[in-house]
Amino acid sequence: MIRSFFRPPEIPAPVERTPVVLLGGHPGSHDARALAAGLPPWREVMGALASGADGVRLPVTRDTFWDLHRIAATAAYLVGAGRKAPALPPFVPNPLPDAPAALEGWLGELRGALEGFAVQIDAPSDELMALLATVAGAADPLNRGILLRLLGALTGGVFRGPATVHVDVANACNVNCIYCWFHSPLSADREDAAEFDTAWRSEMLDWATFEKLIDDLDGLDAREDVLLSGKGEPLLHPQCLDMVRAVKARDLGCTLFSNGVLVREEARRAVVEAGLDLLYVSLSSASPEVYEAIHPDHDGVAELEEVRANVRALTQLKANRGTPTPRVMMVDVVNSLNAHEVLDFYEQARDLGAEHVRYQLQHVQPYNAQLRIRPDQVEQLRLDIAEAHRREAEGGPSIVPNIDWQLATLEVSSGVWGHGRTPDEGCYVGWTFSRTWTNGDVSFCCSPKVVDSLHERSFSEIWQGERYAKFRNAARDLATHGDMTFSNGAKLLGDHCVGCPNYEGIGKLAEDLRRYGLEQFVRGRDRQRLRDASPDS
Repeated sequence: MIRSFFRPPEIPAPVERTPVVLLGGHPGSHDARALAAGLPPWREVMGALASGADGVRLPVTRDTFWDLHRIAATAAYLVGAGRKAPALPPFVPNPLPDAPAALEGWLGELRGALEGFAVQIDAPSDELMALLATVAGAADPLNRGILLRLLGALTGGVFRGPATVHVDVANACNVNCIYCWFHSPLSADREDAAEFDTAWRSEMLDWATFEKLIDDLDGLDAREDVLLSGKGEPLLHPQCLDMVRAVKARDLGCTLFSNGVLVREEARRAVVEAGLDLLYVSLSSASPEVYEAIHPDHDGVAELEEVRANVRALTQLKANRGTPTPRVMMVDVVNSLNAHEVLDFYEQARDLGAEHVRYQLQHVQPYNAQLRIRPDQVEQLRLDIAEAHRREAEGGPSIVPNIDWQLATLEVSSGVWGHGRTPDEGCYVGWTFSRTWTNGDVSFCCSPKVVDSLHERSFSEIWQGERYAKFRNAARDLATHGDMTFSNGAKLLGDHCVGCPNYEGIGKLAEDLRRYGLEQFVRGRDRQRLRDASPDS
């Protein structure tokens, strides 16, 4: 009995302390990845650290490696007990043919920078190394940009600037194309027509903002296409030709949109000498009668002939100087007023010496419904486009194939094309395209979906920042995330997504994934969406 009072005390078993797993640099990114991986959310991770967890462990997977420098900096801050977290560089897959070795070297640098912090960086996952090896094996000097954007789309990261940056330089216009969203007489019936007042029409992109933008694009290696356009006529900007020169001086691809009226001698000489790559001429008529219908209150005889003379003089100047650029793309926005002229438009382009023709079905909106292709016009339009392709095959100007998909998806009763396809497939424009407005706003796509402002941050900071990444990755699943809103209140999935022109980029991305053997890395619903987006589907 007495001995029972002297039983040795029970010694508790030692508490096993393990590091917590961190998958994101902030609660949102961690929780999204943790939910998919079945791991504790941010709140529980913070609680475990407060209870004495043995540091932080960082997995290196296809979902985290591109963001690992941010995650590691956060981890160092959390365990650093007041010590300043080190500055950590992002992963740069350069040279691309050595991407797997580049990753291993970079991880070694991170581990060295984190020495003394209780942060453990795992070995990269087998899946990630297989993905990088496949990309590296497909790399050559001509496809580097394509592969870097594919790598981004597969992993959620961003490794290069956009292939196309649509730069609005002027809102003013010298014509009033009836199909235009802003300057058409019909646009007065838009719900937001009051926004497009005199002050808006006088707005132009300032030179300092433009120059910093193209410097950033140069630094991001966004070399393919800086597209100078606007909600009006870019040649009305007094420095538009200087902009062309500045883009080409940085060895960036450059496209200029115009209605053709101002492609006069000075402009023709400047674009040829600067090396402009492509000139779009939006004309949409092949006769004075149709020109006047498309441009109410304009002189169809004089103005149409002026545009024709300008284009013909440009192609002759190119021939005289022995230069192939700028290539000329004649644009025909096909609607109820000009659908009967598509073959005449093709022959006009041939006569003017243009290299390309782009037919674009009218974007039907409530205020311009009268321009929709009528049911009685559809069959003949399809026959005429087929005939234009036949003439193309015989050596005429090339036809951009977008019109074939638009006609294939045309809803005859309403005139709407492409309806419903983008939400089903998801949107991958966040890796290939961006747009800037005259006021410096940076938009996620062609429609006004404002991510940030060039007056607040540089384009490089915006493009590589977490805000852009959030929308970029959410857009891959529009059906789930379509209600996300941008800073101007626009939704990620909006009315403008019907008939979105970026479906061409989605189809190209799907085609390139197969071409380079990367389709095997596409996951779940993305796999079916991209397969459906294929031009062959």
